[in-house]
Amino acid sequence: MSETKFGFSSVGIAHALSSRRLAVPIHQRSYAWGSDDPKERDQVQEFWDDLSAAFDQGDETEYFLGAVVVSREGSADSQRATIIDGQQRIATTAILLAAIRDVFKRQGDTTRADSIQQKFLASTDLATASFLPQLTLNADDDPFFGQFIIEGDISTPSQIESHDLIARAYNLLLGYVGSAVGGSSVPWETKLTRWVKYLEDRARIIVVDVPTEADAFLIFETLNDRGADLTIADLLKNFLFRRSEAKLDVVRGAWTSALAYLDISAAGSQLFTDFLRHFWSSKYGATRERELYARIKDRVTASSHAVDLALELKQASRLYAAILHSDHDYWSDFPPEVKTNIDVLSRLNLEQHRPLLLAAMQHLTKQELKSALKGLVAWSVRGLIVGGIGGGTAERLYCDAAMKVRAGDVKTAGDIASELSSIVYGDSEFRERFEQARVTRGTVARYILAALERTERGEDEPELVPNENETEVNLEHILPRNPSKSDWPQFTEEQWRSHLHRIGNLALLSKGPNGRIGNKPFSVKKPILVESAMRLTQDAGSEDDWTPESVVARQKRLAELAVRTWPV
Repeated sequence: MSETKFGFSSVGIAHALSSRRLAVPIHQRSYAWGSDDPKERDQVQEFWDDLSAAFDQGDETEYFLGAVVVSREGSADSQRATIIDGQQRIATTAILLAAIRDVFKRQGDTTRADSIQQKFLASTDLATASFLPQLTLNADDDPFFGQFIIEGDISTPSQIESHDLIARAYNLLLGYVGSAVGGSSVPWETKLTRWVKYLEDRARIIVVDVPTEADAFLIFETLNDRGADLTIADLLKNFLFRRSEAKLDVVRGAWTSALAYLDISAAGSQLFTDFLRHFWSSKYGATRERELYARIKDRVTASSHAVDLALELKQASRLYAAILHSDHDYWSDFPPEVKTNIDVLSRLNLEQHRPLLLAAMQHLTKQELKSALKGLVAWSVRGLIVGGIGGGTAERLYCDAAMKVRAGDVKTAGDIASELSSIVYGDSEFRERFEQARVTRGTVARYILAALERTERGEDEPELVPNENETEVNLEHILPRNPSKSDWPQFTEEQWRSHLHRIGNLALLSKGPNGRIGNKPFSVKKPILVESAMRLTQDAGSEDDWTPESVVARQKRLAELAVRTWPV
């Protein structure tokens, strides 16, 4: 790489649009600001609120919008600078200027509207009479952005979510601009003109100009060292792109494919970081999230390493997506019970097995993978009941087993069971712990009870419980969550706390009856329990009364079924 020369300049954000043509690279994510979810932060509204608060303090007040990193390479158009970081702020500023332009138009001032258009948004090519936009977005967004924002054709149909966000940002900012000038004592044209000047001169950014995209990644790592909010995945992407050198297109394409397989728009997602950690741990042993970037950086020391890792991530991301979704096409050649096992592992909400499963999907035969999945369900349930499955020891053992699968030292489900023997609890300990177990997570309790019911009925593979319809079957606490002392005198307050979530106190019922008997006394619940189509629920209803001893006795019976339901 030639000697790196960085350029730094402080300019108004609108001046950045007027002084040069800019382009978002094809691999950058689409426009993403804005949300209708009240729980999510709305960046467009925040952008306007912060700008308008600074603007209202006076024309001389400056507002800093952060750094924007651009490169002199990477754009298909040699006349454009590529935006490496800052496209959301630049694009939203262009949208705001388009909104101001259109307010001028609505007021009949086409002269000022055309001035904004020509200076900040697009000039006109004399030869072709076509627009030459100051800003172009990625391949997905640019046609819509060009027509809807640059040309002002608000009838342009939206095709994808990012188009909806662009249109939403425009309509939101158009409303804000209209309100700002409508209630002002200053003439509307004066206020709008001041807004344009403020964006051009006082709403400032630092433009970091670098020769190449790879040089820009040095900036990102420095920002991270200074405490900027960059995720591990963000850092890794920048590092791999920088390390790839002449193979940047290969690495970039593989990275984009990995995001697509996982159905996420940006590597900043926690899902992508989880995938990276589980993939890396399956190859090199259990790795904590905070160690991940440093570990990868230490191993990827050449361009060929970056290419190899990017291609591995592309392949592994498809498998990871299959781990998360039982309807993934990866499972199309497997029998239905395999998909049900994937569903069960998802419902148990465990992650420790994922590095091992990634390795098994790549290196075991289909038959052994099927057996390993069956084993993982049983081992996971036993681990949940006995405890300790979420600890560091369990994660380390799963990852160690994954490495041995990759090395070819572990080739069967039986071999995996041997590797995990210290956390695959035997029948005696499992039965003893099950007799005392309390389950507070409804999805886990529902699964356990449904699987035990299948064992009671003598069904094959009882642990393969389909993802039942929760609108039809509900979880009933026989001793209720809010019992009155007069209805439940057989339980002290301490006994209520200790017995409420015990498995022996839980039953499955159709939702209609359950809604009527939730906090009723046992005398009311008893006939409804007896009439249930589920044998284990019927057995609970056969009790003369429901007491602490009833809960304990029933849970012992269920523990015997559990040993048969999830065999080692």
